[in-house]
Amino acid sequence: MSLRTRRLGSLVACAGAVGWVASCGQADSAAPSSADGAVGSSSGSGSSTPPVPPSALPEGGVSTPPDAGPVLRLVSPSAAETPWARESEHAVLWGDVPTQKYARNPFSSARSVTISYSLDEGATWTSVPRHDRETGRLMVDEVARRARITVPATGGTTIRVRVTAGHHQVDSRSIPLIPSQKRKYSFVRVTEQLPIRPRDGACGLVHDGAMWLLGGWNPDNPLAYPAITANDVWRSTDASTWQLIKPNTFYDPATFDSSSDWSGRHTMGCVTHAGKMFIVGGDGVHTPTRDVWSSTDGVAWTRVSANTNYPARVLQPVFSFQDKLWVVSGQTFFSEFTLAYPDVWSSQNGATWTRVPTEGPLWAPRGMIFGPAVFKGRMWLVSGGLYDEPSRPERVQYDDVWSSADGVNWRRDLEHTPFIPRHMLNVDVFDDRLWVLGGASNEQVLGQTSNLRDVFYTADGSNWYELVTPPGYIGRHAASTWQFRDALYLGLGNTENEDLPSLGDSEDAGADDGGAAEAGLADSEVDAGPVVPVDRWIADMWKISVEP
Repeated sequence: MSLRTRRLGSLVACAGAVGWVASCGQADSAAPSSADGAVGSSSGSGSSTPPVPPSALPEGGVSTPPDAGPVLRLVSPSAAETPWARESEHAVLWGDVPTQKYARNPFSSARSVTISYSLDEGATWTSVPRHDRETGRLMVDEVARRARITVPATGGTTIRVRVTAGHHQVDSRSIPLIPSQKRKYSFVRVTEQLPIRPRDGACGLVHDGAMWLLGGWNPDNPLAYPAITANDVWRSTDASTWQLIKPNTFYDPATFDSSSDWSGRHTMGCVTHAGKMFIVGGDGVHTPTRDVWSSTDGVAWTRVSANTNYPARVLQPVFSFQDKLWVVSGQTFFSEFTLAYPDVWSSQNGATWTRVPTEGPLWAPRGMIFGPAVFKGRMWLVSGGLYDEPSRPERVQYDDVWSSADGVNWRRDLEHTPFIPRHMLNVDVFDDRLWVLGGASNEQVLGQTSNLRDVFYTADGSNWYELVTPPGYIGRHAASTWQFRDALYLGLGNTENEDLPSLGDSEDAGADDGGAAEAGLADSEVDAGPVVPVDRWIADMWKISVEP
């Protein structure tokens, strides 16, 4: 999945909404809907991080001294902040109320901004360094009006945060502190080059005691991917040795028999459900698919539904939860009027789908979240966004966290994550923690942009910890993940705009021959031709495990 973004302004029409919906501000603001319940997005400039309107800014103090100038407001932490765990990381965001006398963003870069915290109810304050002393990462970004703060491991029972801009300052309320939830993990490379062609948007599943990889996308290798996307299936029991179970048969969409096998695609919904692997929809390269397929062995696939009864969409999160399949949100794309769906659908078997009526606050429509996770008895949506389109060539992306125990009532667990807004991220569960791995960002925020190489985990959805990635790990989006045998594996993906060393044209670089031999397939049954040097797609594998 290509980034293909342009940096425009700082304003966004949140899916064309009139007013602010969910993460664009007020969760209960009205938005125009189509007959299918979708939010229109036919006009308005795009931006990856929506500005916060004054009405959405939480209480937390006003700037001092009061005058006719701008009023500094604390956006995050909010007045409703839950307790902070020691050593966890949190976002600090600030804004101002525009006046006629001052420019709209007087605290963006015209004034120096200092972030500080107090562990003794404001008696003393400690400044947050602009750059982290150990990692060198940027911690305070005046232009983006965003900072990151790490809760000290010791001291006090509460914490208060202060933002100072020139002669103005604003404090948060006192936030209770709870014990640390930090864990120690190792992060090592399993192999630099899998026996699988590089790709992104491939489905990673764990089924029947093995890791599985399905489909994917790579337009830079027409010999291996003549139709750009593929429908091959791979299996592994050790993350490094892979067996080709079903070769790619998707060579010509015009002649492909879509009734006997699933067509090549990427970014599809895929889950293990009721003892089977399920594929739900997907993107066949700017073409949404509405079919559902299942298989127990990866070789023979049964078409469960040729055309689901929910509106066509792509990039939708799909869950297996409470003995049902779930489709949450998603969007259409590449048209003059793109629809983003604020809806939820469920199915017992994948053939018949029922719309689930939602109640109360709801997330802004979104997709581009890969491996949507079920964690602590809830479905989770973390970050994500909306694809670009002709009328909005910049992707929308979010940094909030939502969860639901029934698909009807949704709870916003965190308004702003310590990691920057992103899309095309991977979300998974491992070691009783919810994980976010990489993704992509449209904007330069806290020194990060394009493909992201950071990894975070949480025990409760609101207190997040960063796992420092090792040397050699490359930032990526639309990767594949597996929680398998007491480890979390991450591999493949798109590294567009990253500086990569060439892997050369050796026969071993991405060749499928070994896997084909294990599967007993002839050379003619696998993609042939020379392997192109890797410049955007990779096929490596990394392992995260608990340190003893």
